[in-house]
Amino acid sequence: MLGAGALYGVLEATFGLVLVLATAVRGHPPPAWLDAVKAVSKTDVGAFGARWVLHATVGLARTRKLFVGIGLVIEGGVRAALLVAVARGNRTATAVAGAVFGVVAAGGLIVAGANPPIGTFVVAALNVTLAVAVALQLRDVLASQPRRA
Repeated sequence: MLGAGALYGVLEATFGLVLVLATAVRGHPPPAWLDAVKAVSKTDVGAFGARWVLHATVGLARTRKLFVGIGLVIEGGVRAALLVAVARGNRTATAVAGAVFGVVAAGGLIVAGANPPIGTFVVAALNVTLAVAVALQLRDVLASQPRRA
């Protein structure tokens, strides 16, 4: 599960980087790219960063695509970096990831509501599964590494 979450983070960051480069170089990335981000952020109840950037940049055309791309690079990069550090057994990163993914899972369940569409339900369940996997990894890391006095 950690590997799948890290892969999702890398793909998210890569898509954001392509959006940034297309905006910076050509200035006119295909409108369908931003529509794809909107669709994913609507379904992915854990994509708080993308939703916030989309809301904060309403009315901006080219700049909006640049900011959304930067937001995706940051959000995906942080997700992937935390999960790679968790997989490597880094104690501090595992604790931070436990808090981050726990908040994302809890917030995602709140955003999903009581009767979400099936896609939103699946993504919320995956966020909870990832948070549980990180919590179990945190438990294992804390149990295997004695505290220094």
